Amino acid sequence: MCSVTVEEGCESGTQVKAVEVMGRHRGGRFHMEREFGAVGRRLVLVDIENYLGRRYVTCEATRWVASQLDTLLGLRENELVVVGTSHAQNLLAARAAWCHVRHVARLGQDGADLALLDVLTEDVDERFTEVVIVSGDGIFAAAIASLAGSNITTTVIARPEALSAQLRLAAQRVLCPTVQFFGPVIDGVVA
Repeated sequence: MCSVTVEEGCESGTQVKAVEVMGRHRGGRFHMEREFGAVGRRLVLVDIENYLGRRYVTCEATRWVASQLDTLLGLRENELVVVGTSHAQNLLAARAAWCHVRHVARLGQDGADLALLDVLTEDVDERFTEVVIVSGDGIFAAAIASLAGSNITTTVIARPEALSAQLRLAAQRVLCPTVQFFGPVIDGVVA
């Protein structure tokens, strides 16, 4: 089950409402044609543990994140979604529930962040016109600022309470969804 907070002025029946914190658009590459024929191809990097705000990820939570991001971004077939995790059981749950995306993992503290940062070294500026980071961790700030400097549109999606000031300033657009996942309680902890 999820709880959705709909902000004043939102249309009735809206499933997800995002608050745009910052909306600088430097224009240019978002609508550029590419050699492979894709217009506006995006790379979406998801730190699923950070977005959920919890250490453990379940299949139900993964499906919820996939649904929310599809609603917020309108994901298309030509886009690359990469889900990062830092715990082996989270990788298994994420792969089982969201199987048509790329998964990366690195065990340990900041493991998902480091695995996702590695993806940003894969000729991103030649293959994509926009990069979306689904995390509020400040570790992504320098990479996002560099991409924005290369004329790539940058978007960050994060929970307001988990959004680092550096990341907020580095991104061209920041969305803070007003939705929250409430999974089952197992041994006193929300799963």
